[in-house]
Amino acid sequence: MRNTTQTKAEEIVKEHIYVNQTELVNHLFEIYQFDYDIIENFYDAERDEYKEVFSWYACSEWLIDRLRELEYPVIDTEYGQWYGRTTFGQMISMDYEIRVIAGEIEEDNEDEFTNDQLQRLGVL
Repeated sequence: MRNTTQTKAEEIVKEHIYVNQTELVNHLFEIYQFDYDIIENFYDAERDEYKEVFSWYACSEWLIDRLRELEYPVIDTEYGQWYGRTTFGQMISMDYEIRVIAGEIEEDNEDEFTNDQLQRLGVL
């Protein structure tokens, strides 16, 4: 049986991460369309250093909001919304922040019944 957190993480990636746009975002910085001040959660005060972003992904507003809450780098402008991925070398669904979000969804749904379960219980 598959790990439900991993399954949910894969669903989040499939539904909420649209495309890798690292080249575009880096180009916008290079031609001064973007200033580094627009990156939310870029500076890590605990470590007194900037986070290293390896790639930028266009994402849904829902995912940008979750990543912002977890204090991961995001850009949210009139041009678009991007997630600054601070890891590489593995599937995005394996990233800590994506798995945290998947786990939160799983916890929220733990006490909910499916329609099939409700029907078997005679509620529907």
